[in-house]
Amino acid sequence: MNNEIHVYCMPGMAANSKIFEYIRLPKQYKIHLLDWIDPKKDESLQSYVSRLSKKVTHEQPVLIGVSFGGIIVQEMSKIISAKKVIIISSVKSFKEFPIHFTLGRKSKAYKYFPTQWVDKTEDFISFVFGPSMKKRMKLHKYYLSVRDKKYLDWALHHFSMG
Repeated sequence: MNNEIHVYCMPGMAANSKIFEYIRLPKQYKIHLLDWIDPKKDESLQSYVSRLSKKVTHEQPVLIGVSFGGIIVQEMSKIISAKKVIIISSVKSFKEFPIHFTLGRKSKAYKYFPTQWVDKTEDFISFVFGPSMKKRMKLHKYYLSVRDKKYLDWALHHFSMG
């Protein structure tokens, strides 16, 4: 009898699966790392999650999601039967968002975020704040490496709109 429990981990917006690299679980748990896939033009959140859920190949998995990844795994659990869904630094519904998120959503302010500047952020902060920030910016670049403008624009829209 196989007692393995498969655990699928979904990172937050712009993060890669390396954020889970130091997670250690007891032997019966088998960790599988999920990464963001490129969204199709004007793709709905449900369609995106449906495509992403094809990467979950085991029955009754535990789904773990961080931040926007928490929203993704909750949507995924509507498609596949999960043993458990664990969200970290996320919300169960868009009603739980802080007021500034709600204002950003209603004003559509997220549309004006210059996602093409994301690649320049670390260099700018390192220049302004000096060597003390270099280590932090190196980690930022290592863990938050999903920087494709098309993906970021799509993710910001869906994170903001629900």
